[in-house]
Amino acid sequence: MSTTPEEIKTSEEHFRRLYEETPLPYQSLDEKGRILSINRAWEETLGYTREEVLGQFIGEFHAPGQEVKLSKAFAEFLACGLVDRVEILFQCKDGTEKLFSINGRIAHDGQGRFLRTHCILTDITDIQKTEMELLQKNAELHSLLDTIPAPVYVMDRQLRYQSVNQAFLAFMEISAEQIIGKTDADIFPPNTAKEFESNDYKVINDGRIFTDLEQAVSDPAGTIRWFSTTKTPVFDTNGAVTGLVGVSFEITEHKQAQERRLDEEKTHRETLVREVHHRIKNHLQGVIGLLHNLSQSGLPAEEALNKAIFQIRSIATVYGLQCDTGGGRIKISELLLASLNVYRNTRPAHIVLEVDEVCSMELNREESIPVALVINELITNAVKHASPPPGKQPVVIQFGTTDTGVRLRIRNHSKHLPESLDLDTAATLGTGLKIVRTLLPTKGAKLSLESKSGYVVAELLLEPPVIWSTKEP
Repeated sequence: MSTTPEEIKTSEEHFRRLYEETPLPYQSLDEKGRILSINRAWEETLGYTREEVLGQFIGEFHAPGQEVKLSKAFAEFLACGLVDRVEILFQCKDGTEKLFSINGRIAHDGQGRFLRTHCILTDITDIQKTEMELLQKNAELHSLLDTIPAPVYVMDRQLRYQSVNQAFLAFMEISAEQIIGKTDADIFPPNTAKEFESNDYKVINDGRIFTDLEQAVSDPAGTIRWFSTTKTPVFDTNGAVTGLVGVSFEITEHKQAQERRLDEEKTHRETLVREVHHRIKNHLQGVIGLLHNLSQSGLPAEEALNKAIFQIRSIATVYGLQCDTGGGRIKISELLLASLNVYRNTRPAHIVLEVDEVCSMELNREESIPVALVINELITNAVKHASPPPGKQPVVIQFGTTDTGVRLRIRNHSKHLPESLDLDTAATLGTGLKIVRTLLPTKGAKLSLESKSGYVVAELLLEPPVIWSTKEP
């Protein structure tokens, strides 16, 4: 059935209407590149009228510098009859420039002769602008990441490296081309790669975030380096995990310092344990010596036992003060107060302490036990020999400083001292004073006894090297 002229005319009108109304710019060119036709979208997009365009060479409407692209596009037309997405920059009538992606095809007549080229123009100006902005932002991001001294990397869901910064490349001593697209298994030893992948898959599959994850990594020289790593998932607009970002801060020096501290603490602990055992042994030997002396004193069992109790308490007091100071020196004032607190629980007499000023002087650590025992014996003797009966007259303890040390006076109401009493010899001394004479340091300590106005006064002077002032440099 043949087509009537009216039908042909109707079909042509329909085609022309489609040609005019299509939203994309459309043009047709002859074999020399002259414009044969354009549609309304072409006019509206570029701002020219048909009268200004038809018959003109298409290059007249291209932005400067597009000649090579135009020539190449025509060569493709002639070679294969079509062109696919050639990007050409056009210059609009108002002077602005727009980038178009051109798709074209050659039309032939029934004998295969060239008729014209038909081209559809897609405005990609905004797309290119967006792409350029993204490229610029990516460049800025890479520049920023490259300033970070810590290795930074981006992986996809398959744990392939998509991007790394310069710190990462410097640590691995490789180029970006050698790592992009690779996995940990391609660049790390098997055990290390397996450990990394175990945590990475938890980020990818579970959306977990790791912070301060300590990891040991061998550098190319084989040296173990420690890193504190943070791994976070990357999400798309639908909330699906598309990869991960990792940042690793080197903590090798911190780790080594920590290990050194642990070794030092272990050594210090072992030394302290040995020192404690040594001191306990010495203190126990001292206790044994005191008990032995008391066993030879001829005192009644109860009196000897009570004396031993007070002496052991004095040793325990010193030991407790040394523990409080971490094994350091003890202030003489603290020792005196601690000794009185122990004695106050069982003393039969009233004791008055008079302190004329605050004293910061400390005891030589090696003399702490002997001085404590001497003070204990002097207080015990003062209470024991006080008259009238204990409790009626107080035992007065005066404590203060001298130009070179400290002075401790213990005064009790008592009878006169025996005329034969001589501290330099042990012949006429009682058990308590014999202990005092034995324990008294040979340097830096002096003890005197005198009877005055119905009182017996024991005066103990302590000077360096038994004590020293904390005010000294």
